[in-house]
Amino acid sequence: MFHMHPNAEIGYLTQDSQILFDTFLEISGGGSSGNSSVDIMPMIDSFLTRLHKGFDMFILEEKIKETGTTITPY
Repeated sequence: MFHMHPNAEIGYLTQDSQILFDTFLEISGGGSSGNSSVDIMPMIDSFLTRLHKGFDMFILEEKIKETGTTITPY
């Protein structure tokens, strides 16, 4: 991804994920009420219905190997 060193890529994606989950918490009204995870579940379910159903990782790895590209953690 973006031709980053694998360690930099892990750091970038970790930070990006943290921002995503912080945004979920802000949208749901914070995390102090104790039931915020219940409030956010419909939103998460809505996002999940719009996502691709899945990837066959064996096929993807073969395609990556065919291109000669190094497989990274992400």
